[in-house]
Amino acid sequence: PFDNWAELYHRIESNSSSLRELILDGLPPGCMSAEEASVVIEALGTNTSIKRFSMRYAQVDDEIASHIALALVENTTLTQLVLEGNSMTDVSVRNFYSVLRKSNESLRLLDA
Repeated sequence: PFDNWAELYHRIESNSSSLRELILDGLPPGCMSAEEASVVIEALGTNTSIKRFSMRYAQVDDEIASHIALALVENTTLTQLVLEGNSMTDVSVRNFYSVLRKSNESLRLLDA
C-alpha cells in the first residue's frame, strides 16, 4: 500500500507537470488518516497541473468530501472529479452544489 503521503503532497503542491491525474481509488480503511487526506486535498486547491482526481471506493465521507469541496473553490484547472462508491450524504451534495454554482467554472464532470 502507498504510504508516502508527504511525497505526494509535495508533488501536488509543487505543481509537478508529470502529475496530470491523481487516482486514489480503492483506498482501504485506515490507509490514509483524515489529517493526511485534508493536507493532500488542501494542496489540490492551488494545484494547476492535475486535471482528473479520482477517489472511487476510497472511504470518502462527508468530512473528506468537505475538504474536496473547499479545494474546488480555489482550483481552476481540475476538470474531472470521481467519487463513486463512497459514503457521502446529502450534506456533501449540498456542499458541492454550492461550490460549483458560485466558485468553480473548470469542473466538467462530477461523478459521485
